[in-house]
Amino acid sequence: MADENQASNAQLVLPGDVIATACPEGESPLLNLGESLQIKGKDTLLVYEISGHQMKLLPLVSGNIDVSIPCTNQTSAKVQVSVNVREDMANFESMPPLTPLWISYPAWLWLSIGLVLFAIIAGILAVLEKQRRKRKAKEELNKKIKEDLPLLPIEALKNYLYRVESSDFLKPSADTQKLVRPLYDEGVRLARALIDDKFKHSLDAQSATSTEYIGHVKLSISQRKEVNTQIAQTIEGLLLHADQVRFAGLLTTPEMRKIYIQQITEVLKTFQKLP
Repeated sequence: MADENQASNAQLVLPGDVIATACPEGESPLLNLGESLQIKGKDTLLVYEISGHQMKLLPLVSGNIDVSIPCTNQTSAKVQVSVNVREDMANFESMPPLTPLWISYPAWLWLSIGLVLFAIIAGILAVLEKQRRKRKAKEELNKKIKEDLPLLPIEALKNYLYRVESSDFLKPSADTQKLVRPLYDEGVRLARALIDDKFKHSLDAQSATSTEYIGHVKLSISQRKEVNTQIAQTIEGLLLHADQVRFAGLLTTPEMRKIYIQQITEVLKTFQKLP
């Protein structure tokens, strides 16, 4: 009879309804937001919202729930409800999760997912923007070439790299060897022209042999603090390797030609930043 009276006094709620309760004035619940209250080892109520001494709870089970929520100073908040299963859910053995998705996982997880998604989107946009700028620069360069306008040293070297990328220069075929000597000659000439333009080299430096030219370059680099001294080694390797191909008849492999193009690209990246 006592249980029947207790059940009759209980508040009737449906699964998913919010249950409001409160600790005594001036006290606070000892449960945290998102924490569940267990009864006999079973999650029964979930803390949905806390505001001062007031709480809002979500029922996680059906049936009668009679429990006291612990509060500070050994006080408590009484919860006495009867959770009824809706008729359209009566035949289901288990109910769908009643916890809102954003409460089911900790905030740091959602923050991490958001940061990862932001980084991925930002990376994709950066790549697309880089490709767009490269296409625009290439179109402007091609337009200048078609109009037979003189190219600046940096433009000439960029055009050279564009043409090499679309040729068979890096392919391991016998016919490629026919392209090697002319492209090596042109690449070295354009790279030196860019370096001479940025360092304002004299005619003596421009007409020097590769070994002499490397000495001029190292001296110029030592006088320019904004230039990374590492580029001197790149230029030295580039010129000496090119001399072996151009004058000693060295047969190159695709890997050697790839390194050669990488060296010219590094020269372009370094010297295009200089005034």
